[in-house]
Amino acid sequence: MGPETSLALQGELDLRFSRKSGRTILKDAYQSPPLKVSRMLYPHNQERAVAYLVETSGGMVSGDTYIYRIYLEEGAEVTLIPQSAVKVYPQTKSRDTLQEFVVDIEKKGVLILQPDTLIPYKDASFTSRTTVRMDGEASIIWGEILTPGRRERREAWQYQKLDTSFSLWLDGELKCLDRLRLEPDVRHPHEIGILDGSDYYASFWAAGSVAEAVEAEAFQSHLSIPEGTRAAVTKPEDNVIHMRILSSDLISLKKLWQQAAGYFI
Repeated sequence: MGPETSLALQGELDLRFSRKSGRTILKDAYQSPPLKVSRMLYPHNQERAVAYLVETSGGMVSGDTYIYRIYLEEGAEVTLIPQSAVKVYPQTKSRDTLQEFVVDIEKKGVLILQPDTLIPYKDASFTSRTTVRMDGEASIIWGEILTPGRRERREAWQYQKLDTSFSLWLDGELKCLDRLRLEPDVRHPHEIGILDGSDYYASFWAAGSVAEAVEAEAFQSHLSIPEGTRAAVTKPEDNVIHMRILSSDLISLKKLWQQAAGYFI
């Protein structure tokens, strides 16, 4: 059994990044447990900051709500990296577990999120909502990675529900709305039309100025897709690239996601 629902937390992390003297800085930050942000790192250059998103509780219990608000002022460039996988404990007393990202990016801002895996435990119920509002001259790379659960504990596909959505607004207009809802007891994800026999799923988004000159066919032909992994690239808008990845191997899937991000960075 996971932690008791009496320990449910309402974590918030509000981050505002700005550009000052050619350097991206964390201008303002509000954090409430168990969510924290690391200090800013500059491994490549001063223009783009790297920060780790830290969750100190060891996993999300039934009833937890984590809200991330991320704001990039004009010209700010940030890479955000979750410190660890998201572990979701069993649902109890019909209390869902919620994770929400609200992202705003001003002109010429660049945001990269390098996702880690989501691991739902047996009987977990998890909802994730991501809303991105950005200037057309800004850029974002975003994604998610879903697993069937703890395979080593023989808990694959024993969660109750995973419900994730991603909405993208460019210059005040809704361009993309993508939602995936998996309920293994209702319809097994291995079925055709869902994950089609694969255990692992990832989505990849590149949007804004970073995607304008990229053709879907050229991007897909550039990728080295390993055996046991499938990927399909679409360009639903002139400045939006979307890729779905299905795989039987988590390491191969992660490497392909990183390869895709490296194409744009």
